[in-house]
Amino acid sequence: MSSHMRRLDHKGRACTIQADGIYLIQSAFKCRIASYRVKTDEKHIDYITFFDTIKFRILELSKVVLRAHNAIKVNVEVFATYVLQSQDISEIKSFNSINRILDLSTELDVVYADLREAVVSQTADFQHKDSGWSLQEVLFLEVNINKYSPLGGCSYIKLPKFIETKKGVVNVQNNDAYCFAWAITSALYSARDHVSTSSYLHRAECCGY
Repeated sequence: MSSHMRRLDHKGRACTIQADGIYLIQSAFKCRIASYRVKTDEKHIDYITFFDTIKFRILELSKVVLRAHNAIKVNVEVFATYVLQSQDISEIKSFNSINRILDLSTELDVVYADLREAVVSQTADFQHKDSGWSLQEVLFLEVNINKYSPLGGCSYIKLPKFIETKKGVVNVQNNDAYCFAWAITSALYSARDHVSTSSYLHRAECCGY
């Protein structure tokens, strides 16, 4: 791990990265939402070389933010200058990836390769579709990171009336986090009415938890 990453990890504040070509450009909600700009000192005229050059920075940034948040949602957007020689026009254009969810078990190398391939594919499509535009220089990459909080199992939630009347969904009224266990119990030991936990054999006796 690079020295600035060690300092960052010690502070526990992913928003403070401002070194080695990584710059915080915006953040909100105590850095649960943040955008970083990644660039190099070299001039790059092809995307593959650019992505290979910044790979270490992106992976280290991801590791630090994951240690802070455990799970994150990430997308990237690359910016580059294109020229239309027939009209002597120069414009900055960008290409972005879809969101990817990362957690502490994610193989970051694999995800990075997927994101790179998706973005590079977009750039190739653009040049084929919009004939005449030529890549002049790859400028920088922006990494947008959101803390990801997946929905966990919860207690009973009343069904909408149009679903409830179909009688096709098991929805036992319970006050704990074992909705699935109660659903299994209700299938094995059906109740004639009052579909609450008191109408069934206890889930621990039926399912062992």
